[in-house]
Amino acid sequence: MQGISTENQKTRELLATLKLLYTLTLFLKNQHYIFREPPVLLSGANQTMLALTQSVKAMKDAVTMLNWAELSGNVTLTNVVTAIQLCKRVRRAEQELNLYRIELGTQAQSIIGN
Repeated sequence: MQGISTENQKTRELLATLKLLYTLTLFLKNQHYIFREPPVLLSGANQTMLALTQSVKAMKDAVTMLNWAELSGNVTLTNVVTAIQLCKRVRRAEQELNLYRIELGTQAQSIIGN
């Protein structure tokens, strides 16, 4: 009987810890996934959306500069690398935003749209 009350106490401590941290972690085989509260997810999605907007503007500017440099015959490695880096940054932000969309479900429509 002593073992059962100890197990109950450990379970209560674990649940209390989970409530304090506002997280729930799912462990499956060699992977784990942390479930987060909707306000935390919405905040992260908003930050990612802002970063994506800024990155898209910077990417468009870099591609415009690359096109202009190509037409004038003055393309440098810096022009090309900058454009590639910004394209990758936009792609990563889009992928992160899609993960937020999946995790938020119907709540994602309020900030992300289609």
